[in-house]
Amino acid sequence: MAELHARLLERAIEILGGEEEVAGYLGVSPGHVRIWMRGIFSPPGDVFLKLVDLLNEMPAGRPGESRRGERPG
Repeated sequence: MAELHARLLERAIEILGGEEEVAGYLGVSPGHVRIWMRGIFSPPGDVFLKLVDLLNEMPAGRPGESRRGERPG
């Protein structure tokens, strides 16, 4: 499960632009993000669900693409 949390956090960092931005979005310290990414502890359930919501709102491909890989517009 720790690997899943780390992958979700890595993707959130890509989307939001850094560990500090992810920490701010989640309402936690950057130290918590680093601990969760290393698999030392798992994030609480509410934080995990917030991560899932963030990733669910984003396109699966590169930034600016829809889930089907089409460019908007």
